Amino acid sequence: MNLIQFLILCFSLTLQIGNAQKIEKYTNSAAKQMFQLAPNGKTIAYIETIGSEKCIMLHYLRSDSRATLINLPNTLEYFYWKNDQIIIYAVKVNNESYLYALFVYENNFLNIPFSNLATIIDELPDNDSLVMLHYTHHPVYDNSVLYYNVYNTNTSLLYKNKNQFDRWKTNTEHQLIMASKKIENHTSYYFRSNHQQEFIPRFAIHDSIQFIPVSFSSKSKSIRAISDLNSDKLRIIEYAINNGNYAILKQDSLYDIVEFSYDVRTQIISTFKVYKLKKINDFIDSTRKKIWNKVSLFAQNENLFFMGVDEFEIMYLLKTSPSNNPGTYYLYNKRKDSVYLYHPMNPFLNDSNTSKVITYRFTYDNNQILNYYYKPIIRFNDTLLIYYHHTGRRIGCEYNAIIQAKCALGYQILIINGPGTTGLGKAYQFTHLSKIAIQKIIEHSANYFNPRTKNKILVDKNLVPLFQSK
Repeated sequence: MNLIQFLILCFSLTLQIGNAQKIEKYTNSAAKQMFQLAPNGKTIAYIETIGSEKCIMLHYLRSDSRATLINLPNTLEYFYWKNDQIIIYAVKVNNESYLYALFVYENNFLNIPFSNLATIIDELPDNDSLVMLHYTHHPVYDNSVLYYNVYNTNTSLLYKNKNQFDRWKTNTEHQLIMASKKIENHTSYYFRSNHQQEFIPRFAIHDSIQFIPVSFSSKSKSIRAISDLNSDKLRIIEYAINNGNYAILKQDSLYDIVEFSYDVRTQIISTFKVYKLKKINDFIDSTRKKIWNKVSLFAQNENLFFMGVDEFEIMYLLKTSPSNNPGTYYLYNKRKDSVYLYHPMNPFLNDSNTSKVITYRFTYDNNQILNYYYKPIIRFNDTLLIYYHHTGRRIGCEYNAIIQAKCALGYQILIINGPGTTGLGKAYQFTHLSKIAIQKIIEHSANYFNPRTKNKILVDKNLVPLFQSK
């Protein structure tokens, strides 16, 4: 080894050691997360990890002061603002959910538990004191749907669940008009016109069909749902309750639609998401489109999500979802038409020290295989790490700390998504790719991105293993 080679080797090792010391910065979870904007737009509640404990914290936007409300167990499931003074949260203990109402009075709080084994059906946002709950074992009403008053803990019976329904849905007027239960290989849906009537069966959906009810039409004659009914892909349909006829409201030419928001006032779909990159790719609501475009100038056109809006629709909370960091929260003030960078989830990570994903499709045997490739900022070697994702759970391009840590060490990363894992529809859902198909994808990727990786293909045992070439 000559002097030049030795110096190059020393430089490479120094860089690798320096990056190895930074790996923990890629894998550390954000200390502050789950930000929730209060209905009045003046306060943001969030979860902060301090030492080994999680706390619900408050940030008063006008004074920029902060307060700790309560320490929580590590089993927090969710929390949200009921009104400007009450936060409702749920924790899980021994696989059972417990609900609490947290009253906020100028840095003081009062924590009141609900009865256990209750699930929230409707938050009843127009009512400051009531929520609609399903109790499976209430001490008085047993298995029933009740109104629960968070101020005085009083309950009143809404519906005695003698039919053993397990799912519920309210209409735009917050009336409980839909119930469902699973029977053998299908789910039966029951409806009623108002609270005074009994539920009657209307239709059943077989387990082989996905049907996710989201919202009712204005007169509750139909229900808007995400479904792959008579299709190989998930799309937004409007399903008539009485006769089963349906209309297609939105669909993508290739990918599943996995989520959408419906504005009950304007009766239009405001946004919807295609699983392709978990991106909101269409805006029918002009206000949100304007806000998205405004914030995108600061977020460098990263994927954006609306995380909350106040009751006056003045303050909007948004979050980016890039492939190379956990994202950043932004506040938009409609009255001032101003964007504020509120909180980066990991300020250490940026485009100069992380790797953005490159997505591409590879066609083999008439099947389109979606692949994700990550190119390191500094490549210390020509090794390409291969991951084959073939479980039923879908995988997107959101931030992955382990992948970024490997890229920081100079590795290239290739994720091969098995059919049925990326929203390409039922037509692509077969069990596994053949080894021949996998090898062709690997060879194509190696030759396309870096021909020198051809004989340096490895598998990392910490992620999904495939095989290691000789």
